[in-house]
Amino acid sequence: MVFLDNVTRGGQTWAHRMRMLRQVIRLMILGSIGAGLLFFGLKMHKEKGENFQAAYYYMRATLPLASDKIQVDSKFWCAVSRQCYQSEKVAVKRQTLIEICRVRALLLLDRGKANLKESGYVSIAAFVFFLLFFAVRGLLTRQKKHLQGVRFERPWKVRLKMACLLKKSDMKIGAVPLIKNSETKHMLICGTTGAGKTNALRQLMIQIRRRGDRAIIVDTTGDFVSKFFREEKDILLNPYDARSEQWHPWCECDKDYDYEYLVNSLIPKNNHHQDDFFPEAGRAVILASLMKYKKEGNTNLEELVQDLLRKSIYEIYEDLKQTDARIYVDPQGEKTTVSIRATIANCIRHFSLLKNTSSPFSIRDWILSKQKTDEWLFLACQTGQRKALNSLMTVWFSIALNAIKQRSPNQSNKKIWLIIDELHALQKLEYLEESLAELRKYGGAIVLATQNIAQLDKLYGHHGARIILDQCGTKVSFRQSDSEIAKRMSSLFGEHEFRETQEGLSYGAHEMRDGVNLSNIERTRPTISPTQIMNLPDLEAFIKLPGNWPAIRSRFKYLKQKSITDSYIEAEESIPLLQD
Repeated sequence: MVFLDNVTRGGQTWAHRMRMLRQVIRLMILGSIGAGLLFFGLKMHKEKGENFQAAYYYMRATLPLASDKIQVDSKFWCAVSRQCYQSEKVAVKRQTLIEICRVRALLLLDRGKANLKESGYVSIAAFVFFLLFFAVRGLLTRQKKHLQGVRFERPWKVRLKMACLLKKSDMKIGAVPLIKNSETKHMLICGTTGAGKTNALRQLMIQIRRRGDRAIIVDTTGDFVSKFFREEKDILLNPYDARSEQWHPWCECDKDYDYEYLVNSLIPKNNHHQDDFFPEAGRAVILASLMKYKKEGNTNLEELVQDLLRKSIYEIYEDLKQTDARIYVDPQGEKTTVSIRATIANCIRHFSLLKNTSSPFSIRDWILSKQKTDEWLFLACQTGQRKALNSLMTVWFSIALNAIKQRSPNQSNKKIWLIIDELHALQKLEYLEESLAELRKYGGAIVLATQNIAQLDKLYGHHGARIILDQCGTKVSFRQSDSEIAKRMSSLFGEHEFRETQEGLSYGAHEMRDGVNLSNIERTRPTISPTQIMNLPDLEAFIKLPGNWPAIRSRFKYLKQKSITDSYIEAEESIPLLQD
């Protein structure tokens, strides 16, 4: 029974389609014939009237029963024979009429044949036109009509629109140029391992170097150092690397609030606002110690670390009893003090990696320098050094964020890039959220790369991650493996509302019941679906530019880039890795 139902359904629908096709073909044939006849009529209308009269009289004269003399119009006879008469009709001999009218009749016949041939071509062209017209109409009927929301377009259309509106930047991401002057609206690149994030970053960095802009690169693998670090020109900070500059915290601080900014970067606030007492106490003690050393003119890092880690609580209390931090190291609160010291030790121990120096490199001074240079600053580590250096790298990057906000208006015209690959590898950047909102006016362009949004949630909390995502104007999404993360990435591209035509087919035993119903339905769908993001091949990504520009899908070329230096050169005096 099911088989017969399928046969019935298939036969009815096929027969109905054939009937509709027959109607359309008949309509096209009638239309093409009508077009040909119209063309033929217009062409023949341009012929002289005497030729038609000549053909008429020629046919009369050649009839078998025609008389010897035939009455013709005097005006016609005057025009063709130059014999003019006053009367309306003239009697002309049959043979004379044939001889004079034959030439014009044959000429009219030849022109009629030529016009008929051309009319045939017109009919064929009209048939093809109707065929294409109906095909296009059918295609447009099936296509969705965009109403509002974020469009999805091909890259070449976006490039053409940018060129027409003079919005094309000299930098591009993938196959699409950035919007002119949109670099300072920041960029987010997400994608699972091996999808193409680092390849995209390296292509971007090549363009930055070609442009001559300065950049601060956070490299947690050593890949960027090996490809871009120019010895004798660029600057490297990594205590384990022999090429590293020497640094200490006092060279970044002139005012009290500079110390507070540095300490807050070293010990970020708790995302969930739970049990924030001990981090706050640790910040207060380290802040007081740094300011005390500065006041005494002492910049000995080793001594600072030893004092905070090795001195008894009574000795620390004596050192800080004239500061606001004394309440946190009061020996009377023994249990609380032990927890505070543990917090301090966990943070200050990272300074033990640094060597004492009398001529430190200052990140702030380097950023505020008015010298025209294309130097890059690399905050680097090897994969195995991340745990030991992530706090220092976080402090260094936070200092850079703060220094950019101190640039003068003249300096802000020259962009400075801040690029972080594997953002989740650093500890929480305390001032990242506000810096994303403020750096644009100072010429700072931030590029953040991470594997997925969940890593940002873990580090910055859900609301903090949303703020970061919102402040990044250009969003690049490579493949995501997790469906939930793909949904969140899809939401970053927005939705679009469209109208589509829905076709319904009805059939019955009688032909009168057969019919096709077309109805318009408005729907709302994600511009980029989670499934599309999950199914992206390597080196392909969806890109959303800032503003009301369409979303696009772009392929990135694989960049084969040679190393220009070693990614890591171990320092002569080896520093042991810190243990958790």
